[in-house]
Amino acid sequence: MFRLPKLSRKILIISDLHIPYHDVDAVNACFEYAKTEDVDTVLMNGDILDFYRLSRFVQDPSKIMLKDEMELGQKFLDVLQSTFTECGIYYKIGNHEDRLTTYLKTKAPELWGLPYFDFGEFLTLKRRNIELIDSTSIALYGKLPIIHGHELRMSSGGVNPARSLFLKFKTSAACSHLHRTSDHTETTGMGKTISTHSMGCLCDLHPEYARINNWNHGFAIVEKNEMDEYEFRNYKIIKGKVV
Repeated sequence: MFRLPKLSRKILIISDLHIPYHDVDAVNACFEYAKTEDVDTVLMNGDILDFYRLSRFVQDPSKIMLKDEMELGQKFLDVLQSTFTECGIYYKIGNHEDRLTTYLKTKAPELWGLPYFDFGEFLTLKRRNIELIDSTSIALYGKLPIIHGHELRMSSGGVNPARSLFLKFKTSAACSHLHRTSDHTETTGMGKTISTHSMGCLCDLHPEYARINNWNHGFAIVEKNEMDEYEFRNYKIIKGKVV
């Protein structure tokens, strides 16, 4: 369990950019809206980078090299930090970032443990004062657990990804990973309300491996009070506009 700062009052959650396959217009729309909300914390909730070259799937040799992808990742962090200068920033490892760990364990175990091949070192997170959240850790923001989604082996998410999260997690929670904005609420026999949420992505909506899908661009802003009760606002981006 990783507890996000108790003093934080409003957090921006972004995920699934899959750099270099991110959608620049969607990212810009998200950032411009979030600036008007005066957020004090940013959580990058996994799959910020794609790590295409380390995928176990068949690769197109004409696609971007790992070195260039990492440079684009650095440039994105530059923009993020210059946009949210007063915010605490956190980076949760998603399944695509996990490709680096998997590659080293299976293809180059002799390099395991060398500082240069550490994910945080790759992106100079320590120098940037960006705190890393482990792939298997749940990020807890007040009373809200936040996961990427790969931890539960969620895939398509079914008809309603948020309901799929409810069925697997059994308590209020939020996830990314499924590239779709959805919400689900149920009330228990004892009158307790449980709400789950899945967030949209900020990547290309029609990649080669999934030309036809029902993904959407989106992000979330969560505000909490001193009692750690929270309000979850799940946004979509449609034609460059936040709705």
